[in-house]
Order: sequence, then C-alpha cells, then structure tokens
Amino acid sequence: MNIPSGPFRNEILSHLPGWELDHVRPYLRRASLAEGQTLISSEEPISDVYFVEHGLVCLMSADEGEPHHIEAGMIGREGMVGSPTLLSPASFMYHSAVVQVSGEASRMAAAALHACMEAAPIFRLLLIQSYEVFLAQISQTASCNARHTLPQRLARWLLWARDRASRDDLPITQDFVALTLNVHRQRVNAAIHGLEQAGLVQIGRGRLEILDRPGLEGAACCCYARLRGFASRVSHRMTSAL
Repeated sequence: MNIPSGPFRNEILSHLPGWELDHVRPYLRRASLAEGQTLISSEEPISDVYFVEHGLVCLMSADEGEPHHIEAGMIGREGMVGSPTLLSPASFMYHSAVVQVSGEASRMAAAALHACMEAAPIFRLLLIQSYEVFLAQISQTASCNARHTLPQRLARWLLWARDRASRDDLPITQDFVALTLNVHRQRVNAAIHGLEQAGLVQIGRGRLEILDRPGLEGAACCCYARLRGFASRVSHRMTSAL
C-alpha cells in the first residue's frame, strides 16, 4: 500500500494529534521527488496534493508562448503543494509545481483532502495557516522584487530556499537563480561572487553552499526577517489553538 509509517518531517503532518494522524495516514502514499519533476502542471486539474518531507518545490509561471519561467513561490516541509484544493476539490493550479531539490513527500488524493479536513479540525486549521504564510510569501516576493537591489534579493531568496529545503548545501545552478529572480545570468553571477568573496557562500558545480547564515541574513533585505516573523506569529497562534 506504500502508506508512510513512523514520524513525519512535514510540519503540517508532524503537528497532528494522534487520533487525527490515525485518520489521515491511511490516505497518504509515499512519493519520491526527482529534480526537475513537474508535480502539477499549470491550468490542469489537481489530482493529488503533496506534503513535502525532504526537498524543495518551486511554483513557476510563464507568459503564453514564453519559454522562460519565473518563480512565484517555494514550498518545503513547512507546507503543502496544491493549496488551491483547500478552496475546492476540483481546483486548478495557476502555476506549475516543479521539484528544484530532490527528496520525498507524502501524497494524498485531492478528493480525500476535503474528507480529512471535515473529520480532522486541527488538520484543517494547520492547512489554512500554512496557506496563510504561503500567500504572505508571494506578496512579499512581489514587493521585494520592486523595491530591493539584486544582492539583497539574492540573499533573501537563498535564505528562504535554505529554510524550506532544511539544508545549507543547495543543488541549484546560477542559470536557475537567474530565471527565478528574472535577471540576466551575468548579473546573478556577479551578485553570487560578491557573496562568495564576503565568505557567505561557496559556489560549486551545480550547487551553492551557505557558509555564514547570520552574515547572509545581514546581507538580505528586510523581507526575509519580515516573513520569518510573520510565520513565527502564525505558528504561535497555531500552537495556542491546539
């Protein structure tokens, strides 16, 4: 049956009380996440949702007829891929959900999600609050792209990716970062080398390692601290409600 056993790393599933987890677990299936894999395509019905255990999924958007994709948001073990299903089990994805850092997830049929939400009120609360933080991320990203310099935006993006992937060694390329930040590769290269010269990161082939997180936070714009503070307040409210 491939039903996950043992403890979960996904923050929604890991916070469920025993009786709710017993109700939800039979609807879950293990799913491997391969780098570059499209979990949900844009403007197609959402058949399954994914609770990330390890790895990083990016939501990518592109204009019609345009081959280049721009990142609209990222999801790791703090959330769920396929959040439009919270509104309706017959929802579509506006963006494509693409695996950027390989890992593992717990998969659930979209039709089963609403049944579980009805039967498990804490599960429903956790889903809604996770979606609240994700919407704040999208909003803050739009504000950041309009107001802050590329080095600041780059540092913020790396910190968000690190927090969601839960690892300092990120298997990302400079080409991908250029696409997600919607800037030319040469400008991203210069910004990354600036962080490397400051001793904050180290660049390798197809990877980037964060060496000095506090220093990187200092190099980032206020958007990182603001979203992190908002997520902390939402988490505190969630904990108080449990």
